[in-house]
Amino acid sequence: MANFFGNVIRFRYLVIGSVLSCTLLAYMQMQHLRFESDAEALISTNDAFQQYNDLVEDRFGMQDLIVVGVLNDNAAENGVFNPRTLGLVKELSERIALLPGIKAVRDEDVASVATMDNISGTADGLSVDPFMEEVPQTPEGLAALKNTLFGNTMYMDWLVSRDGTGLLITAKMESSEGTPEGVARRSAVYKAIRKMIQTKKEAGLPEEFHMAGRGAMEVTFEEDGKRDMATFLPLALVIVLGGLYCTYRSLRAVLLPFAVVVVSVIWTLGSMAAAGVPLDFMSTVMPVLLLAIGVADGIHVMGRYYDELLERPQATASEAVLATMQEMWS
Repeated sequence: MANFFGNVIRFRYLVIGSVLSCTLLAYMQMQHLRFESDAEALISTNDAFQQYNDLVEDRFGMQDLIVVGVLNDNAAENGVFNPRTLGLVKELSERIALLPGIKAVRDEDVASVATMDNISGTADGLSVDPFMEEVPQTPEGLAALKNTLFGNTMYMDWLVSRDGTGLLITAKMESSEGTPEGVARRSAVYKAIRKMIQTKKEAGLPEEFHMAGRGAMEVTFEEDGKRDMATFLPLALVIVLGGLYCTYRSLRAVLLPFAVVVVSVIWTLGSMAAAGVPLDFMSTVMPVLLLAIGVADGIHVMGRYYDELLERPQATASEAVLATMQEMWS
């Protein structure tokens, strides 16, 4: 390897120029790096458990649900069985059904007490009647709705909690089909519903609102992953710079190892973008790990370089570098 390292030193300006050019190209590619929030994209389509999950979702229509929970535990208002809370559920159900990206061919595709029918057996067969066409305003009407819901055990702990303090809205999202546009559409659905809920909270309503389901999970993964990377990457940079300076007290010894790990991160992310490999909620830690682990090699090289200068004060910088790299390689 002596000839290789010798040529690198001899043509160092060409090497530095080539590295900077490649780094610039990689940085330009980084602008196209996308974040993959679809959890199923991380699992092989040939996985037996994934195939069974797909079968169950297709058979029972459970795929890509987004869920909104509305809670009211105020006993004085009879829990959720009051006109305001029921009106909220009805309003949210109707507005969610109109969102682009929500499958709402039928009213019950957005399932809630405001859209579902009560199916019960009678002497003549089956009776199918809406639970709530209009929000009841009288105590008698509210009591009748509560009795009807609790009289059909199929809907308990689904549309309504057993203790009468919670109501649920479930909606089916359109598939992302594995495309960035589809993922963005699903993200827009979640954010639109979150904005509806936030507006209600800001209006001072006493109800509690919660969101869950795959749509909420995907967007939360994306937002948390990006926020973590934006938080921990600069923090890792500061720690690396501080550690290098405290170790060597030399600007050169700080900048050279630091430049190597930064270039490594840029090349890695740029290569991922060029190859069409997205970041996901697991790989967002990779840039931080590259910084933390990659700087160790730079510290070893710089440490050996300074030892070489102490052992051979008469050696030139090029000779010290060549000796260092030969020893580090061996």
